[in-house]
Amino acid sequence: MEVLLDQGIQDVDGIYVNEELDELWIYDSPVVQLRTYSTGEPVQKYDPCQWSYSPYLISNRVSIQPQASMVAISHKTKVRLG
Repeated sequence: MEVLLDQGIQDVDGIYVNEELDELWIYDSPVVQLRTYSTGEPVQKYDPCQWSYSPYLISNRVSIQPQASMVAISHKTKVRLG
């Protein structure tokens, strides 16, 4: 068995797969990662802690739609799409 992602003892909040687009979406609050499903290679990382206008708060909401190949992360009245 090949390990694509090692989180140590930490659980992730959600894993979403789109086999058609070869995408693996991993939600590990507050970060969302997009990886290539077949290889596990990182493609993109969405981290609200790195956005100057959106420090991560418990109230951040995350919606991952692998069918549309999109993620939306909210903060107050703003939504960031990826």
